[in-house]
Amino acid sequence: MDLLLQDVPLEAIDRAIVDAAPDLYRFVTALTPEYEEPRHLDPLVERLESIARGGREEIVVACPPRHGKSELLAHAIAYVLKRDPTMTVAYVSHSEDFAASRSRRILRLCERAGVALEGVRRGDQFETKAGGGLVSAGILGPQTGRGFRLLVLDDVVRNREQAESPSQRDRIWQAVTDDVLTRRDPRGTNTVVLAARWHPDDVSGRLIDLGWPEITLPALDDDDRALWPSMWPADELARIRERVGLHSWWSLYQGRPRPRGGALFGAPTWCERPPRDGRVAFGVDLAYSCKTHSDYSVSVRMVRSGEGYFVADVVRVQEAVTAFAARMRAARERYPGARTRWYVAGQEGGISDLLGTLGVKVDARSATADKFQRAQAVAAAWNRGAIRIPQGAPWAADFVDEVCAFTGVGDRHDDQVDALAAAYDALADSAGDRLRAFVEGVRAQDADRRVGMLLRNLGVAR
Repeated sequence: MDLLLQDVPLEAIDRAIVDAAPDLYRFVTALTPEYEEPRHLDPLVERLESIARGGREEIVVACPPRHGKSELLAHAIAYVLKRDPTMTVAYVSHSEDFAASRSRRILRLCERAGVALEGVRRGDQFETKAGGGLVSAGILGPQTGRGFRLLVLDDVVRNREQAESPSQRDRIWQAVTDDVLTRRDPRGTNTVVLAARWHPDDVSGRLIDLGWPEITLPALDDDDRALWPSMWPADELARIRERVGLHSWWSLYQGRPRPRGGALFGAPTWCERPPRDGRVAFGVDLAYSCKTHSDYSVSVRMVRSGEGYFVADVVRVQEAVTAFAARMRAARERYPGARTRWYVAGQEGGISDLLGTLGVKVDARSATADKFQRAQAVAAAWNRGAIRIPQGAPWAADFVDEVCAFTGVGDRHDDQVDALAAAYDALADSAGDRLRAFVEGVRAQDADRRVGMLLRNLGVAR
């Protein structure tokens, strides 16, 4: 068999591999040889196969980040159009640009799969010769007036900031119910909703409350076994769980979002004294508007030594901005290489400029999220024991009481928590602490491997 195929062009072999693929698993590896068969997504594959066979499905799917769900979905749409080129597909995501980028990806897969295309072939839509095709859109953008037999909603919520806003959740929900679900074809429509579970009351949660079937694929099961161990082994997921914190872990990685209201920080980790050597950063929460006086302002000095973050000093006072600026200036003179970070909102940006005129340089970051969201990373570090508090420090008891009482819901005091988060972020950012990028693999090019795939799909022994 090898001798008969060795002179056949690779393009012809590739097309034959695709044509011979008996199921979606083989179709994925035929179109993208560097991918492995997505067996970890079996429940989703089963429903997508049902759609390709002409079934009717309405499902809500939660899957951890970077576990291949969007790529599986892109291949599945090409798989469906290969088998039924009359299928009309709407692909809706959180933004028009992202949806169009996925549309272009699906178009390339369709071209490689040999789907007969003609007519419109733009970034946001394409058509088949049989009258089917795909249209993409952002959830809050204009929607087409035509009907569709396959509606795909892929991460219609952009981020946690959007998910935590009740008004944004209502706005997105109204777009789903009024602009998307009304585009179902009277002959029957499949609807697939894939989304990170940011919040119990997100689109997925509301559809589940209405009785839609759900598929939840947690990164780690109840026995701490990984969903996709070949790419994300359990020990790596455990490290991610420590880094992102339990709130984000349960929502994004386990698909089981928990409401706010519970304590975010566990028991503190104590130390005898902070180290003398290490990198220093200040985090501040300055409670000033454009007035001279306001409520308490806080400065947290933190030292990083190795993998430990030591809270070396906390200042919480109620005094004029000029007096607090003098404190900050003196501290910076003692630690000239230290950065000072402040998450500013609203008119606080003007105070940052004022501090500059008073000789205090501040790394002022726009507060695009609320204090609860900003506290996630530092809470994860606190709960794994990476943040240490010097036992017996005069400020320690009040500081620990406020931090451990913080819930993100109507807290009486939270200024020390935000200053703690700012100091931690300044040190963690400077160290380049980022979750490692997910690498899909290196694309295979050799003809022998492709021939082997073709023979396997044909059921021919080599």
